[in-house]
Amino acid sequence: MLIFWKILCILLLSLGATSIGFAISNIDLFLFFIGFLLLICFILALKQAREDAGFFPDN
Repeated sequence: MLIFWKILCILLLSLGATSIGFAISNIDLFLFFIGFLLLICFILALKQAREDAGFFPDN
């Protein structure tokens, strides 16, 4: 399951950064918010991956 979270984190980070880059170059606010949401999803997926690995136990 940890490999799944790593792949998901890499995809979300690359998609978020790419869409923010395109939004800045094209001055597209909608694309900027999509990239921002993808980066937030990256942070949440990274947190979940660290919990699954045992770095932040729930107890």
